[in-house]
Amino acid sequence: MENEGQAVNHPPLLRGTKYDYWKQRMVAFFDACHIYMWDVVEQGNYIPLDQAGNEINSKARNALMCALSEEEYTKVHNLRSAKQMWDTLALTYEGSLEVKRNKLGLFAHKFELFEMEESESIQTMFGRFQTIVNELSFLGRTYDNFDHIDKLLRSLPRKWRPQVTAIRVSKNLEKFSLEGLIGLLKVLSFLSRKIHSIMKKKGGIRWRKYSRTPRERAQPLCYECKKPEHYKTECLELEKEKEKEKEKEKKKLISYKKKKAMMATWEDLDTTSEDDEEANICLMADTDSSSESNIEEVTESDFKILEHAYNQLLFDSTKISTAFKDQKKRILELLEENRLLKNENEKLLEKTEKDFSTSEEVIKLNKEIDLLKTDL
Repeated sequence: MENEGQAVNHPPLLRGTKYDYWKQRMVAFFDACHIYMWDVVEQGNYIPLDQAGNEINSKARNALMCALSEEEYTKVHNLRSAKQMWDTLALTYEGSLEVKRNKLGLFAHKFELFEMEESESIQTMFGRFQTIVNELSFLGRTYDNFDHIDKLLRSLPRKWRPQVTAIRVSKNLEKFSLEGLIGLLKVLSFLSRKIHSIMKKKGGIRWRKYSRTPRERAQPLCYECKKPEHYKTECLELEKEKEKEKEKEKKKLISYKKKKAMMATWEDLDTTSEDDEEANICLMADTDSSSESNIEEVTESDFKILEHAYNQLLFDSTKISTAFKDQKKRILELLEENRLLKNENEKLLEKTEKDFSTSEEVIKLNKEIDLLKTDL
């Protein structure tokens, strides 16, 4: 195939590959040349003696000639009608009717079994889906917009089930566009990654616990120094800490006697230390407030996105809750209706049995009457 960008008055060139792609572009080219040209190419419905029909056929045949490479040209150059040329190319690249049916069955099977992979992005998944849909369209099998949306929602992994339920309840899938669905899924995927990233930053230790390999999790882990191959009771770091605590206790005991003799001096020092402590607290407060403001500046846009998404999810959740209540009420009504119908059915059965027994008695009486008549 030639370069993607080409003049609108030149047909696309077929070089032996991407026939389906070339075919769709040629159909558009025929329609652009003349309103009846594609009918002549597809159906061949023109009268040979009709001058206008002959002219359209000649133009279509010329367009096909200009759209073929030298190798492809040799396959159809001796054919006189555009339909014959078109059918010959279709048979060459698409095969016989049986081959088409086999290909159609193959791609229909791919469509039914289509699923999104766990590590796949929404854009990549949609690209694979569109490839299958286009192949089916080339082979004559088309699906409506609802089928496409329903299939995409069913193909999402298990972790997407809450979002899928919210979309099905909050959106009218009959009128929802495929592009709108993909855009919504991209936003939800982005928000999910953002929330995951924020939670990971806030709970880094908890996340690291689950990031260990199975082999690492099988080994004993010390929760004091966070190193493997020993437990907390065997930790050398813990022993060192205990030794340090003992040393501190000894120093406190030694200094206790000195403090009694220097109480007045300690009071002055306490006053000074309190002033210093207040200054340090103020400094820490300023530092914390400045760091918090920086965080707010960095995450303000993200917060707005998350807030909008949260409000949307809250709205969808309310709709789901209302729908659930309505469904629950409807189920109770159906159960009550079922109970009443069951009681009525039992009454009818009893009546039928009585009628049946009565009919048997009538038959017996009729037989007895007949016997009496014969005796008489």
